[in-house]
Amino acid sequence: MSDINTIIERINNLMAIAENEASSDNEAQMAFERAQKLINEYRIEDWKRDRTRTNKPIIERGVNVSKTTIYHQQGYLATIIAQANECRAYLHESRCGGRIEERAVMFVGEEDDVNAAVILFQSIDLYCSVHARTSYADMIDQHAKAYYEDNKEYVETHYGHESYPTLTECKQYMRRDYPRAKFYYGYRGGFNERLSERFEELRKQSLDIPSGRELVARKSQRVNDYFDNLELEAARVATARGSKAGFVCGVSDANNVGLGLSEMGVSSHALLNA
Repeated sequence: MSDINTIIERINNLMAIAENEASSDNEAQMAFERAQKLINEYRIEDWKRDRTRTNKPIIERGVNVSKTTIYHQQGYLATIIAQANECRAYLHESRCGGRIEERAVMFVGEEDDVNAAVILFQSIDLYCSVHARTSYADMIDQHAKAYYEDNKEYVETHYGHESYPTLTECKQYMRRDYPRAKFYYGYRGGFNERLSERFEELRKQSLDIPSGRELVARKSQRVNDYFDNLELEAARVATARGSKAGFVCGVSDANNVGLGLSEMGVSSHALLNA
């Protein structure tokens, strides 16, 4: 298996294809499937290795995220997953002449935990992207069909059958009335909110398991000390607003995503081992 840097780069390339609006649905789906296969292969191989709880150096590892407004939500998702894997996360931007060349989420923690957080982030971000896309398409289809049926008789009566828009044209109207960007942002907002609740529920359950709690607490303090010494700029306030329909769909889909490696039938030693 290639090292994690190569895996992350290959996954990012596939994600760029999958999230490109110019890609056909078939191309996007194939890219998503290939990325998910890489994620699963790495996660399984990585968790076959030894997981001892000795002090290890604190490292940082980055994952590229969108240059569109959803990067705010991706940053929040990274924070949720980092905390669940005993890490911290922050957003980093590379600029040239005031123009953003690259934007990434940076994970901070011990190497094993960071690797687990990075792969889990890519897996859940992938799930979120593909389901946001399909949920938006389903919503547009529903609205277009309703518009088509509700107005067909009126238009044919007053303007004639020839002037009635096709179902494809109705979908174009709906995409104008229900912008994709607002739906995606709302979807990720709802998804993150519900995912955060699920991780918090899991964390409360894990607190009932005393084994290793003191050791993990010491490690968390080391990570926090390292993170507090980083010179980070204050994050810009999000100005984007998501749609309510997207938010509702995101909350619903977040109930179905796996929270860790254990749900793949593989031991998740680092995940919430408090």
